[in-house]
Amino acid sequence: ANITGRYEQLYPAGSRLQFNGLMQWNNNDLERREVQRNPTLPKRLGRLSDILEIDERDHYTLELSADYSLRLGKGSTFTILGLYNWQEENKQRTLSDIEPLDEIVLAAEERFDTNTESILRGTFDNELTESLGFQLGLEGTINTQKTEFSLLQRLDGVLQQSPIFNSDGKVIEYRGEGFSSLRWRPWPAVEAEFGLAMEASRITQNSVDVDSARSFVFAKPTFSLFWDITRRNKLLFKFQRDVAQLDFSFFVANIGQTEQELEAGNPELNPVRSWDYELGLEHSLADGAGVISGTLFYRDVQDVRGRVTFDGIISQISNIGSGTEYGLDSEVSVDFSRLGFWDGVLTANYLRRHTSVVDPFENISRRFGYTPNWDASAQYRHEIKTLIDGFVSFNYSQTGARFINDIDKRDRLFTQGSLTVTVEHRLNNRFRISLSSNNVLNRKEKRDRLFFNTSPDGMRQVTATRLQKAKYGRIYNLFLRGTF
Repeated sequence: ANITGRYEQLYPAGSRLQFNGLMQWNNNDLERREVQRNPTLPKRLGRLSDILEIDERDHYTLELSADYSLRLGKGSTFTILGLYNWQEENKQRTLSDIEPLDEIVLAAEERFDTNTESILRGTFDNELTESLGFQLGLEGTINTQKTEFSLLQRLDGVLQQSPIFNSDGKVIEYRGEGFSSLRWRPWPAVEAEFGLAMEASRITQNSVDVDSARSFVFAKPTFSLFWDITRRNKLLFKFQRDVAQLDFSFFVANIGQTEQELEAGNPELNPVRSWDYELGLEHSLADGAGVISGTLFYRDVQDVRGRVTFDGIISQISNIGSGTEYGLDSEVSVDFSRLGFWDGVLTANYLRRHTSVVDPFENISRRFGYTPNWDASAQYRHEIKTLIDGFVSFNYSQTGARFINDIDKRDRLFTQGSLTVTVEHRLNNRFRISLSSNNVLNRKEKRDRLFFNTSPDGMRQVTATRLQKAKYGRIYNLFLRGTF
């Protein structure tokens, strides 16, 4: 369920006031079955377990925002933005071993997460001349996460509460950022933008087991250059220092969604940082019929996130060193009506990437970030003036295989493509109604897993394999949109 609303007020002097609201509820129930076998025995005799997992999740979101733009004079604007976001996720999961133990429930888990984000930002923009302008701004943010996590496991035939270190608590982040940019057009075909931001934050975590506080300060320079080589060809070069925001869910203990193993939380996790370089070329088709673009990128990444052992028994997310990422991002957009055909627009995107970091378990180079080496998408929207007086759209996406490497396992995840179909009808000039169906193709997911034992000489030997299959159901959405 999704309810959105917006109110906008325009003033004669060019100022603008806008309010936005969002309420959302998602139910992501899932059943998953995993069969684990001994590869050295025949298929019928080598079954070690047949696990049925029932995962019930409810996710609630409330977001309110307001922004006001004030025209101060010719070329000058002051904008203030306020945002509040509240999210709660309730998760309950049970695991049953169907064969050979025939236990009703092997384990049960309950987890409740409440997250809030409060942002207040002010910016001042000034166009000094047609070729020179600048922006100054300040932003303050408070992020919080409160977690309650409990686990029951069957011991001696009875479900019992398991004591878990760092299983609950509250994380608070106070973050402030000052930013500035200078836009300069030295020649009509060339524009450059210089930027510098300073970010300072303090993170506290309080619970029965953890009481910590950390501070960070980062400088984030940026530089962009745009060159109109010809009227229809543009060149872009961009350089920036990027600092990713921390995911507080990694700060506390958790049960892995795939392996159903306990993962220790890491209150000392550092943000991933990178130096990013991009070189892009964009070609516009004649008569505004579309755009063809391609961008080469390279990222030098510090404090890459990955898995390490915790007390030599279980694993946790941690920073595992420096890595690199490079690739090509391409996009094609075509408006068929501009070519003299039907009233439809096609947009397609293909991304190819390569990531590399030294794996802490085998000391060899591997992918990082749980990111596939490619992903592709295509969207088509067809306007229909008769019958429905609206449009029909198709949205398809697919990714390549993803990999996970742990001290005792290696995973390869395959996901089929996903298709969303939407039909919208204009009731009148103010109201529209639309019906959409997500996952029309009944997307399936397959995970091949290898389990290892490590010998004294450091070599890993396969001890078991596991094949996990998941099938996602269709979701139907009905929207009524109106302008008042």
